[in-house]
Amino acid sequence: MKRSFARFVQVLSLVSLGAVGCFTALLLPTQALAQPRQPDQLSIVEFCNAQGFKCQLRFVDSYRGENVVESIQNYLARAGDTSLGNRVSVQAECSPGWVASVQAQDGTVSSGGLLRGSATVCGYSDPVAALTAALRACDSQSANLCRNANQMRAVWGQWDGVTGRKRLVEPGRPYDPLSYPDGQQCTSTVPIFSTSSCLTEAVHQLKAAGVR
Repeated sequence: MKRSFARFVQVLSLVSLGAVGCFTALLLPTQALAQPRQPDQLSIVEFCNAQGFKCQLRFVDSYRGENVVESIQNYLARAGDTSLGNRVSVQAECSPGWVASVQAQDGTVSSGGLLRGSATVCGYSDPVAALTAALRACDSQSANLCRNANQMRAVWGQWDGVTGRKRLVEPGRPYDPLSYPDGQQCTSTVPIFSTSSCLTEAVHQLKAAGVR
């Protein structure tokens, strides 16, 4: 993806399969465009099935300067993992900062269909800023689905540019940012509330970002 000097870069995929609609977006602040070189590289990568549908965004660690797509394909071949699909494209390279991924779902099959939205962001100064950006990116492409969904999952953490090697994450492996320092996650119905799968601190940060 060509880099842009606009306020942000955003990628959207829309899939409509019967009564199911899916929205996927990514968002980066301008600060992600000009940062010093780091010993490791974090990328936002889109995985799609062979038909180009059912696309998902994931974070991928790699060594600085290596071919990210080749690294991913090598990992998937070794792991025998076909769950994310075999069409891979790098959407963005991240600068150090807070990263976040949100997924939301509204409606039911019995009521006429499901709407699903997701967004992935990186390079933000604090967790609430990252969550706010992810929710805004999703909402802007899905009629405010993320903040008004009846179910959601959010995962966020802080990437410092070297944490990948400290965690010994295998290069090319797609993952969520939960294992980062200060990593948080929340899986909950909405309005959200404190449970074993959405701890109090996570609830506070999500509410500060605008989740009901």
